[in-house]
This record gives sequence, C-alpha cells and structure tokens, in this order.
Amino acid sequence: MQRFAIALMLVLAAPLAGAEVPVTDREQKLAFSAVELHLLADAAYRNTLREQRRRAMLDRDRDAVRKLRRLAGRLIAQAIRLKPEAADWKWEIHLSDDPQVDAYCMAGGKLLVGSRFIASYHLSDEELAIVLGHEIGHAIAEHIREQATAVLLRNPKNLHRKLPDVLAKMDSDLSVYLALMPLSRAQEIEADQIGIRLAAMAGFRPATAISFYRKLARGEQAARPLFDTHGSSDLRRRVAAAIVADSNPVYHAAINTAALPSYPFR
Repeated sequence: MQRFAIALMLVLAAPLAGAEVPVTDREQKLAFSAVELHLLADAAYRNTLREQRRRAMLDRDRDAVRKLRRLAGRLIAQAIRLKPEAADWKWEIHLSDDPQVDAYCMAGGKLLVGSRFIASYHLSDEELAIVLGHEIGHAIAEHIREQATAVLLRNPKNLHRKLPDVLAKMDSDLSVYLALMPLSRAQEIEADQIGIRLAAMAGFRPATAISFYRKLARGEQAARPLFDTHGSSDLRRRVAAAIVADSNPVYHAAINTAALPSYPFR
C-alpha cells in the first residue's frame, strides 16, 4: 500500500508545472498544455462569433467597438508586462448585442463584451476598464487551466483524462461544479485584485472599482443564486477598497508616464 501511495504521488507530480499568479504571487500547480487549452478556447470562441454574426448581433456599433479596443489595448499592454508570454497570445475583443452576454475572457485572450450589459449599468469608460481588467486578470492567472487541473487531481481515475473530457465534465457535472466553488470564488477575488492593478497600471483610477461594485450591488436581487461563484458585489466592493489603496501609487506613477503603450489589435 505504501509503494502504491508513493507511485501515485509520482504520477500526480509528473504532469504538473509550477506557476505564480501575477500580482498576488500565489503559487499554482498546473497540468495540461496551455497551447492545447488556447486552441480549444479559440475554437469555441470562433463558434460563438459565427453564431453572433448569424443573428446579426456582433460588432454592430463600430464606434463602440473602437472604444472597447482602445480601452482593452491599454490593459492588455500592461497584462503583457505582468505575464510576458501573453505577448504571443492572439488577443481579440468583440462587442455583442446579445442580452445574455455580460463580459468574459477565454483562455488565450479571447474577449466578448455585451453592449446591453454596458448600457444597463451606465458604465463609464473607467468602470468598463475595471470590468475588462477583471476578465483579462482571469486569463493571465490561467484560472481555467487551474480549475481543470483541480478536476484532474480530485480522483486518481481522472489521471488519464484528456483536456476536452475534463472541460466537458466541468460544464456538465454538478458535483464537479460544486467541488470547484471554493476555488472559483477565490479566483474571482484574485481577478478583482489583478484587474484593479491592471487598471491602475494603464492609467485608470483604481477607485472606480468601488463605484462599479456599488452599481452591481444595487442591481442584485436580495437572494443570490445558490450556485453563485462570484460572491456578493457589496462584499467585493469592501474588498476592493483595500485593493484600491494598494494600487493608488501605481496609478499615480502611470499618469505621470509620458506615453502608455497599447496592444495593437489586428
């Protein structure tokens, strides 16, 4: 039995790579190939864009798309400073009129933002930058890859599962979703930390995060969904206040920089 336990530990350890999350410096163990994950994410993103175009809901307001890319470009340039390998990602951002779309960033830098989400909360440019920073934060922290690794390690029987199978299980198995909830909630707070820092580095006022979460809190129902992974916006606003204080010196340094870089979308 002891030899089996040692052998299992070796099997578990072999495919794992050590990593450190930008800004928080939290240590991660990651399995699977980032390249494979990015290819799968890109394929899913292409399918979404095709469906959005078919329904005439994609990039209809060209001025709004240009503004979105201008804001995201500043944040992505700073994300690359924090995670240099992200310079090789093919970052992309689109605007959807689908009322079901809020904002998200898939692995490898594939962003989609909902125009109705922006309008419903009357988001200022700086508040929108906070949203984008949060989503970009998920990507550079490799949160989906970390979740897939956690699923892999839950059960020795999972060790031979391929990445598409693990991702499918994450989407369809309620027990897996529930098991991942503590990690997911921690990752949301971490994405807030990274997003606010990115906003500060890009010359957006970090204190804007507090007004954004206040708006979210006003729009929330009294009873939150049982399976919610984000936590209440009021709690996130209180946590953000501490993060903001930490990021203010970064913001003041950024606004005194002659020219802040921007990612050149193709």
